[in-house]
Amino acid sequence: RIWILPMKKEGGADGDPVMLEWPGFESATSSRPVWTPDSRYLVFSSNRMGQAALWLVDPSPGAKPRSLAALGAGNTDAAISSRGQLALVRQHLDVDIYQVDVDLLRRGQPSAPKPVLNSTQMESNPQVSPDGSKIAMESNRGGFREIWTANIDSTNLTQVTNLMNPISGSPAWSPD
Repeated sequence: RIWILPMKKEGGADGDPVMLEWPGFESATSSRPVWTPDSRYLVFSSNRMGQAALWLVDPSPGAKPRSLAALGAGNTDAAISSRGQLALVRQHLDVDIYQVDVDLLRRGQPSAPKPVLNSTQMESNPQVSPDGSKIAMESNRGGFREIWTANIDSTNLTQVTNLMNPISGSPAWSPD
């Protein structure tokens, strides 16, 4: 959440902090606000649409944030100069899932990591099914972090959840 705290010119708080609330941002992380040079707007980072992006908002009650989607996804840590120049950090997380042969490792033999599930996005929190035939994981390959399953050979990739929240959680197989 983003809060505004009125301040006295000589320092110290001049009232209570006020939380900025916007419909659709309740389950999103909103952070790192910076003021525009005229002090009329805030630019902040939020994962409301699944990936970090920058938003612009007039901090008055009832105002609605506007996405700065033209800047692309993965943007955080904005800084604005006194002349209105915007600098930002763009991050791209590409995390993939690999497998190794544990039996070979136990015998002291090498086992090169082999890709199981990878894309240009994030695949994490892998869990192998009890029978060893499937894998469940969290991935943002559809925009939001959702739970997906696939056969252990990477075939039959299926999106399981469609929560459209910033984080879906970690999958876990029941023993049966």
